[in-house]
Amino acid sequence: MKNTLAFLFFTSIIISSCSSPEKEGKNIGIKYCNCLGEIKLFSKIPLLKHRSDSCEDITKNDWSKYETEYKLDAEKWKQFTSGYNNTTQKTFEEYNSKIISLMDAISASNNKIISADLWVKEGENNTDFPLVKFENNSLKEVNCKGEIAYKLFADTIKFTDKSNTNLILEFTSDKKMIISDLDHKYKSVYHRAEVKDKIIGRWNAANAMVIAFYANGSCAMGGGDYSLQYISFTYKDNVLNLKGVAYKISLTNMDGFNFGQAYFKRIKSKLPENVDFLFKNIN
Repeated sequence: MKNTLAFLFFTSIIISSCSSPEKEGKNIGIKYCNCLGEIKLFSKIPLLKHRSDSCEDITKNDWSKYETEYKLDAEKWKQFTSGYNNTTQKTFEEYNSKIISLMDAISASNNKIISADLWVKEGENNTDFPLVKFENNSLKEVNCKGEIAYKLFADTIKFTDKSNTNLILEFTSDKKMIISDLDHKYKSVYHRAEVKDKIIGRWNAANAMVIAFYANGSCAMGGGDYSLQYISFTYKDNVLNLKGVAYKISLTNMDGFNFGQAYFKRIKSKLPENVDFLFKNIN
């Protein structure tokens, strides 16, 4: 009898040492961490997230098994989840830190790209919002007064406009920029401004003549109503040609130029309260 009791006693010790809710949770945690590998070696967020998702799939069956077994017992469930959480805590901290580091790097890179140039909105044939620039974390439009602050989080731009708009930023292989809403319902394509693009907008000379230059190479000019007469223009190598009359001009300050005896000043409207003009056509 004594031998039987001793056998049962030692057997129970062996079983308890081999398996427990906490140990099972720990084992699943180890399995996940080993699957994830060296987090510091990942250089792209999608690859790291994909690996994490794959590792979660690998441990999903194990998790489901013990979830069914232990969740009805509050104490066992607590031991199981504690075993898993304690084992994976350091890995998850490293994972989150790496994600933040990669996002910061993407943000810095994208901010450098968008801040380096003046951007022209393609397919927009008006003079109000075609020329945008991102400068010192503020959005500006050359033909408008005012600015709207923004902050870049990887490929998402968060604006402080009236609607607190969030937009998605993307760059193409031909170095164009695409700005879209979060649902990708609307989007606009931008290219880097050339010298000829910088004249796009409305200009006034001595409060007498107004000229509007459009991205498609046409312009409207006249007195009080500049839309009375449409002509074509060219602007190349700092030479502006209007109806055969050509003068070399300089747009170094973007807001004014001399054309013969006349000085033209850029007419600026108020920047809208929302940044819808960035991703929607305003024609």
